[in-house]
Amino acid sequence: MRHSPCLSPGHLSLAIGPDSVFSIMNRSTFYFKYLAFGTLFVGSSLFAQGGGPSSPLGVASDFDLFGLTGVRMVSSSVQGRLAGNKLVDLTQFGLALDSSLQASDDVLVSGGHLLCSYGVVSNGNATAELSLSIAGSVMFRNSSMPPRKADILDFEYIRTLLKTQSGSLAFLPPNGDAELLYGVLYLTGSDPVRNIFSVGQSHLKGTTRLSINIPVGSVALVNVLGGSWSKAEWGLEVLGVPPSAVLINAFEARDITLANMNLDASILAPRAILDIQQMHVDGNVVARFISLTNAHTTGGHLASGPWEAPSGRFAADESGQDAPDYSLIWTQEYANQDVALSLASPGVIEVTLDGISAGHIRQDRLSRLVFEGPGSFSHLTIDSRIRLPVELSGAAPVAMDDRLELAPGASSAQIDVLANDLEGPFRFGPGAVQIVSAPSHGSAQVDLVSGVITYSLPPATTPFATVLPQAVQLWYVATDQGGNQSTPRRVWISLDHGLTNR
Repeated sequence: MRHSPCLSPGHLSLAIGPDSVFSIMNRSTFYFKYLAFGTLFVGSSLFAQGGGPSSPLGVASDFDLFGLTGVRMVSSSVQGRLAGNKLVDLTQFGLALDSSLQASDDVLVSGGHLLCSYGVVSNGNATAELSLSIAGSVMFRNSSMPPRKADILDFEYIRTLLKTQSGSLAFLPPNGDAELLYGVLYLTGSDPVRNIFSVGQSHLKGTTRLSINIPVGSVALVNVLGGSWSKAEWGLEVLGVPPSAVLINAFEARDITLANMNLDASILAPRAILDIQQMHVDGNVVARFISLTNAHTTGGHLASGPWEAPSGRFAADESGQDAPDYSLIWTQEYANQDVALSLASPGVIEVTLDGISAGHIRQDRLSRLVFEGPGSFSHLTIDSRIRLPVELSGAAPVAMDDRLELAPGASSAQIDVLANDLEGPFRFGPGAVQIVSAPSHGSAQVDLVSGVITYSLPPATTPFATVLPQAVQLWYVATDQGGNQSTPRRVWISLDHGLTNR
């Protein structure tokens, strides 16, 4: 995967001052090496394009459909642009119908393979990174060049940032009211700028209509908790604002099916396989994999915001085996800085730096508090009602959970687990990594010098279950040269055996 070396998903800056590093970080990826030392990259290339710095979708906001691992479309039309990683497969389709699109625009983008048959691209060009199979039944009416191989979007980088953004939005404290009455879920907000709602998948399953009522000029963020949900013949009523002011953030969802309805809103579901049937969408659709059948997009896109306070973003747990799991991390700006965490309201933590409020964050799903630098609690004050484990890197190393993807066809992969770990009072050295619980499937070895772990599948002749596991795990500890040891942490190893696997 291609990543900027300065990428720091997992980072939620709530502190004031350009050098503050106050982060929310889960323990699921190995991209956080620079997190403890860098500043917030809100102005990264992704969020500086497309929808602008205020857009939670970044460059994806320029596309009606954006599939982080792929898009499949049958008997459907897209008013604007479409992009998908790995595979884009279109049959009986219409694309780029919007007359404002130019012949030189790249409107059909694949990060892997592009398959098209029986369709019309009204404006613009088609590109694919690996291969193109464009049948003669596909017409390009207004195109500046023939379909070509090109690598114009870094999908892996974008995927990481959008997962990070989705998780960041999910941690914003709700300020709107939700009421389920006679099968209708009423979401009512009064904030003139940003109205945030938190609803469970069970509430959505039990409703026949979702009604959103917020002040003119504001936006509505609907965070949906839960891993799988579906709706059919479901109404979405938006009062006071246009559909471009509504974002449904299904940050935990794995599978979503929508059918026979009109979705007048944008949806962000970076972990979900999203199946859309016999309906229209007036907004952006961003998901892990998108399947469109007898459906249409109107070309409406999400408004630029403001969707969140000027803060950062962080990656969500990708293991699929447990609930999202995050560490709240404070990096000391200077010696003797006073940091206080209190409960501003039930479920909402307020962070105060030297007596000045720095921001608020939801407490639910936080797994622990980590302070980088301090070796004691002399300048730390934590409300006794915040019952979370606390770790100080000044006393012992702090290890983070990691995630490793085994690509299709690969028999092994490596991960530098120390890359996102915090050193203790002493630096890491040879022998810093020890595996304390081996994977149940395959094997793992540690390079004693570098600490890199190599995971290997069992030989082909080794008998094992007919159905391979989607993921396995191992546990390790990190020890500094002074003998101080971290608490055990986990490495999730995803065995990617199919297109839509992560």
